[in-house]
Amino acid sequence: MKIQITSAHSMIRRRSPIKSGRRLRLTLPALFLLLGAGGWPTLQVHGQELELHEIASIGEQDLAALPKNLARWHMDVSLTHYDQEGQQDQISINTSDEIGIGNLMSDDETLAYNFDLGPHTLVLNLVNYYPINRLFLMSFSAGGIAEIAISNVSLPIESRRWVTVGEDLKLEPKQRTNYIFPIVQAQFVRLKLDITQAGEIAGLGLFGEPNLSQTKFQGADTETTADEIVTSEETFSYDYASLYSGTEIAYLNSGPLANANLMIDDDSLTFYEFSPEDN
Repeated sequence: MKIQITSAHSMIRRRSPIKSGRRLRLTLPALFLLLGAGGWPTLQVHGQELELHEIASIGEQDLAALPKNLARWHMDVSLTHYDQEGQQDQISINTSDEIGIGNLMSDDETLAYNFDLGPHTLVLNLVNYYPINRLFLMSFSAGGIAEIAISNVSLPIESRRWVTVGEDLKLEPKQRTNYIFPIVQAQFVRLKLDITQAGEIAGLGLFGEPNLSQTKFQGADTETTADEIVTSEETFSYDYASLYSGTEIAYLNSGPLANANLMIDDDSLTFYEFSPEDN
């Protein structure tokens, strides 16, 4: 059976089966489900008939042009948080606590962490050495400044051996911080936040390489039973409507169809614009 997930104006298809050794909490977006093996040339929405255009399947060359967000739990990274008092907190991969700082690396970018006033330091261990050149943050209500530094070895947070690649980066409420720097190779990333206005931040992103054609889905094991998923100590919400997970846009009714998959390309800054006449 083939599952298609659809909103009013688009449909999504899967490219390949999910294979993995890690378990996660199985969640689906609150969207309309259609079951079947065929295509739909038209769709009725609010009594209006929409003509749908089939989107060509995305190729390896197109995927190679899209970077993968490395700051995600499914990339096997680890996160350590140092608070205003310098107290160290090793963050669990389990983000069932929806107010925890682990939300920064959740696929659900509506989940945020409320930062108190003062200094906060985050250290990400990317496990592998990756070329990175871009930092992304979304501030819902927090304000302050940020600094990013990198290292190839584990260091104390105040060590002078950290190499700073960006400083005095502004964090402003209802604003995105998108900072691009020269490509550096790193396993450890230190992010210092000086919060001058307490509030929520979400959607941490680190981009560079690998790209979407080089990464593999590390999510759910399709042979895992429901009981095994419930009892797993390492569970997290996963976005199945993503190019990274093997999903792609199948049908659209308007707009520049060649850009369809920008809706689900793992990059918070890219977007798809439907036709202005599309109600």
